[in-house]
Amino acid sequence: MLNWFQSPGGPSLSELVVQSLFSLVGGYDRVAAKFDASVFRTPAPILQALRDHVPPCQQALDIGCGTGAVLEPLQGLAQHRVGLDLSRKMLEKARIQLGSAPAIWQGEVLKTHWEDQFEVITSVVVMGNIDPARKADFFAQVARALRPGVCVITVLSSLR
Repeated sequence: MLNWFQSPGGPSLSELVVQSLFSLVGGYDRVAAKFDASVFRTPAPILQALRDHVPPCQQALDIGCGTGAVLEPLQGLAQHRVGLDLSRKMLEKARIQLGSAPAIWQGEVLKTHWEDQFEVITSVVVMGNIDPARKADFFAQVARALRPGVCVITVLSSLR
């Protein structure tokens, strides 16, 4: 039963237990180096579905971009890609993997001040990390950041 999450090169059970004892940011910082080899990385079918369903646009934002898994398939669909995440180490890995093409920022979406800026906003497996009392604020902030008449894509879970 405990082996469902294990994958070659991914975090071990003990590493995941230690991660769970840290803050959200501290925990992701601890597993960043092995995150892409874990079952917690957004799986290829979801990334392909995003590529198939995201319309071409000028600007796209990925909230909780982590190591850049969703930013990668947005290449060629979005003229400008922006990734936002709390974890500095996850973002370091995203910068190494994706280069300088996407703008990658450390921060919390609830503290941003975007208005009518993005045609597409993605958020994959982020909702579980948002305090339930702040979810309405999250969606209000996303609505402010979106240009009128465009879309937001939220995937609640990507576990296999």
